[in-house]
Amino acid sequence: MTPPCGFIAGTAGADSIAPYHGKDDGMTIPVGRGWALTLLMAAACVPAPLLARPLANGASGPSTFIVSCDCATSAKRARVQRRIERAGGRILYSYATIGGFAVTARRPRDGAALRRRLAHIPGIQSVQPDSVIRLARPGAPQ
Repeated sequence: MTPPCGFIAGTAGADSIAPYHGKDDGMTIPVGRGWALTLLMAAACVPAPLLARPLANGASGPSTFIVSCDCATSAKRARVQRRIERAGGRILYSYATIGGFAVTARRPRDGAALRRRLAHIPGIQSVQPDSVIRLARPGAPQ
């Protein structure tokens, strides 16, 4: 059955989307346009205090980071994950498509130290603070 939406989940990665051309190869799963709208609506309903938590008392900076790594194989990925955990990080989410993780410090006050430790782990290419991105209203000055 051809979905009316025009998109299917691609085979390049579990979280990728590819255009649907009406061919059924038996390995694709139809995904409707409604998922994007549902996600957008759900995000709009989350109270702002949950999205932007203030720093804990005494915290010197962010304690959650987006880490990209050389994770081309499952063995490399597992090795980097173990090293992140040994460095005091807790993996919140794995980004298979971009080769990385969302990592947080086990204790919020340890964010700066964790960032330094993560940057020295073999296989990690970058460590960037995670942040909340707010969309501007249409027509708002930029």
